[in-house]
Amino acid sequence: KRVPDLRPEAQQTTTGQKVLSKVPIVKRAFKRSKAEETLNDAALSFTRGILMGVFRNDPDKPLDYERKAALKDWLDLLSVSLPPEMGLHELIDTLRYNVDNVSQSVKNLEMIVSKHYIPNPQWSDSCTRTTNGKNFGFFCGFWKLLHIMSVGFAEQAGGLSLRESNPSIRVFSPSDAADVVRDYMTYFFNCDKCTSRFISQYDSCKFDRCNRLTDK
Repeated sequence: KRVPDLRPEAQQTTTGQKVLSKVPIVKRAFKRSKAEETLNDAALSFTRGILMGVFRNDPDKPLDYERKAALKDWLDLLSVSLPPEMGLHELIDTLRYNVDNVSQSVKNLEMIVSKHYIPNPQWSDSCTRTTNGKNFGFFCGFWKLLHIMSVGFAEQAGGLSLRESNPSIRVFSPSDAADVVRDYMTYFFNCDKCTSRFISQYDSCKFDRCNRLTDK
């Protein structure tokens, strides 16, 4: 089975997709549900996010200690927060267990990601509407990813609910999880303006964050 090329520059509409887009929906063999579209959009933005962002500071050098730790924390948090229906746990666990190797080069990261198949390498129509000629597929999918994470985090009590089946699993408090997202935005999010705004609001306790998110 051919693994899709998930690099941003590789995301172009193929002839087959152009033809498919002209076929009435009732005649297509398969159409994703809204729930499946949401999960796929989020999975794509997770994958695209690490490919674009992990080595954004300097693609020719290994990650420093802080960035490597931030990547490990991000993967650990996703491991306890995302539902199995997303189909990302095998990729996330592979990255976690090989974080030392992954942190050495963008080539090592791309090699692992390329071996894990994403069912549909295109964002849904709900994420590809353009505004002023700009396509916000990645940002839309990332927003969905954060929402799915927050629901999964609450359902799994930050990983505590998974302890019975996996005693060694890492457990996060709400404030710990929030700090992990902050570090991801600081080091890996591929939008400087977005990051600056997020960090400013986070560090100034906007939306009552400092009181609402606890250490327990």
